[in-house]
Amino acid sequence: MVMREAQQAGLRCLAANVWAHSEAIQPDVNGLLFSLDSVDECAEAVCHLLTNEDMRSSMAKAAMKTSREMFSLERQADHYCDLYQMLAASLKN
Repeated sequence: MVMREAQQAGLRCLAANVWAHSEAIQPDVNGLLFSLDSVDECAEAVCHLLTNEDMRSSMAKAAMKTSREMFSLERQADHYCDLYQMLAASLKN
């Protein structure tokens, strides 16, 4: 949830490359991912963001766009409706 809120605020995210993060972060587009067990990759990603103002700006815009497209209330409601319909159908069988 925190990552979604950060993206909505136009913040670029830096996160470990695990399922939930890799779903929302497109590397070098709206954030950066690093290997879960690599402190060096994390440090390199932080330095890369700190030294590249153009990248930070473009990532901020892309993060807001990702948030609107992937995590809007309407889209989340649609997903829940689909889930409930699938569950209801499985109960009928």
